[in-house]
Amino acid sequence: MPIERRFLSNDITPPICFDVTDSFEVYYGQVAIVLDHLLNHIKVLKDFAEGPVAQSVVNTLSKYPHYRINTHGDYQDGATRESVLKVIIDECVVLLECLSKIASILDLDEQQRNSLLEVAQTRVPFLDYRDTANAALSGAESEE
Repeated sequence: MPIERRFLSNDITPPICFDVTDSFEVYYGQVAIVLDHLLNHIKVLKDFAEGPVAQSVVNTLSKYPHYRINTHGDYQDGATRESVLKVIIDECVVLLECLSKIASILDLDEQQRNSLLEVAQTRVPFLDYRDTANAALSGAESEE
């Protein structure tokens, strides 16, 4: 996976930003959707862990009561930064398990992949933190 270093100022002094990018070749639409779902969770996890969290991430998390965060970024009902991170990590595990099951080319048919995908989508919300004005569709949008 390529990692590129770039400086945020013209004089090549810190702060430094690292861009980590890759693309994935997959053979089933369900695998692409779960992978997109997982990568969105990882991005939100990274943003939340680094802090401060962008308003778009706060807005997305506040849509789902189990994260216990409001649109101002305030924790609710005893939630903490660590408890929100734990929920996101647990959801990443669910998505990783789903990915490991549905990616098997030989073991599952289309209907079985769809069933596993539906279970994962029911258990884990799609954290589409991206700008909705962007013309690029996320996996969640393209399948609806």
